[in-house]
Amino acid sequence: MRERGATGAAGRTRLVAAAATLGCALALAAGAAGGTVGTVATAAPITVTVSLTPSSIAFGDPARGEVDVTVDRRAVDPRAVRVSVGVAPLSELEPARVSHVAVGDGGDGDGLTVLRYRLVVACIGEDCVPSGRSRTVALTPVRVEAKLRDGSTAVVTQAWPKVTVTGRASAAAAYAGTPPFQGEVGLPGPSFPVSPGHVAVWLEVVAGLLGLGALLAGVIAVRSFTRERRQARARLGELGRALALARASTLRPAADRRRALSLLARVLERGDATAAGAAARLAWSPATPGPHEITALVDAVEQGRVEQ
Repeated sequence: MRERGATGAAGRTRLVAAAATLGCALALAAGAAGGTVGTVATAAPITVTVSLTPSSIAFGDPARGEVDVTVDRRAVDPRAVRVSVGVAPLSELEPARVSHVAVGDGGDGDGLTVLRYRLVVACIGEDCVPSGRSRTVALTPVRVEAKLRDGSTAVVTQAWPKVTVTGRASAAAAYAGTPPFQGEVGLPGPSFPVSPGHVAVWLEVVAGLLGLGALLAGVIAVRSFTRERRQARARLGELGRALALARASTLRPAADRRRALSLLARVLERGDATAAGAAARLAWSPATPGPHEITALVDAVEQGRVEQ
């Protein structure tokens, strides 16, 4: 039992020495980079170290923040550690880069784990902008909460080093006049792939051509209709015209009926004496030629069956 106790004491001594060495190395590295290292907060078995480089920045310039949380794996499960890294009133320019580094392993699960957070921050809001030449701001502290293996909870908070923010222009210069705009603030004029004037001219030309085409089509249609009527009359012939007039006279007065039948009789004399006689007798009969008689005669002539 004494040997095991001696071995445990020696292991704890090695862990403390390793943690102290790691803390000194981080502090020296931050100091060499021109930054500021925060006070190391120790609540065994958790150690928190923070740094901010550089400690003085101009409005909008980036600064690099580093947070290292060292835990003793014998007392704390690294997976049960919750780290809250706040940088207000500064703003993070990109998501924090997180990594885990294991240091030493003397058996029985002992050793250290370092949780590293690397941030890029800047003053880009009204909460940190200086009202004069410069302003010193305090950032939101880093908070670490861990569930220990014995069931208890450990909470460690560590303040960031204060940072000085300097302005890029004095208040008098900022309010001296209206700053010129680098970009166009008015609406640009409309742009077209083809000039609207050219499009209008072409549309007028097309409309004129369409109208001329419609006029030409009308003239052609009228001439075609006239020609067809002339050709139809020519095909109908003199006898056809006489028959058509006789048939149409059934709707006209008696005098028009007699004249139409007389014309039909004269035309028929050249080829069909029998039909011509029948037309002449009907034309000059004492009684007025009736519509039925005229229609019957015309049908008989067309069918070639006129009886004497």
